[in-house]
Amino acid sequence: GAGILSGGRILHGHEDIAGAVGWFGLDPRFAPAYAAMGCFEAEASGNSVARKARERLAQGRTSAMLGLAGSIEAVTAETVAEAARRKDPLALEVVAVAVTYLAMGVANIVSILNPEVVVLGGGLFQAADVFLDPVRSEFKRWAQPLAARSVRIEPSMLGEDAGLYGCGKLAWERIGKEK
Repeated sequence: GAGILSGGRILHGHEDIAGAVGWFGLDPRFAPAYAAMGCFEAEASGNSVARKARERLAQGRTSAMLGLAGSIEAVTAETVAEAARRKDPLALEVVAVAVTYLAMGVANIVSILNPEVVVLGGGLFQAADVFLDPVRSEFKRWAQPLAARSVRIEPSMLGEDAGLYGCGKLAWERIGKEK
């Protein structure tokens, strides 16, 4: 999901679901997982990175990820990121696929909203050293050129707690409206 701030206010949308970017359609080959969580979420989340790595390992592909995790079932996005830092070819392949989808999603956000900044967080961006610069480069291929030139792409300073802070802000605003 995405929190969209405009003029210092949260954009809620008609059904209070504005920012459901996980549902971006980024691949015309519809997969069953898209019906449950959306294409962007299914292709470019920490869970999807781990799942794709496990699938490739289960096919018999070799990787340092097995040594890092101990078993195929124990491979996580963090495992993939660490193996990518070590230049493991399979981990780099999985990262490259995720980066493509991440870049497309960011490009859609930039093209639609023309924001000053896009802040990326969540599990994958705990490994910003692996994902951030490639996304910053790749999104420009897909985004509206003027908007792409003027936007900053930054990692969240709140880490995986960003959603909690957002919930807190919503609660604070609601309390303020009730008075």
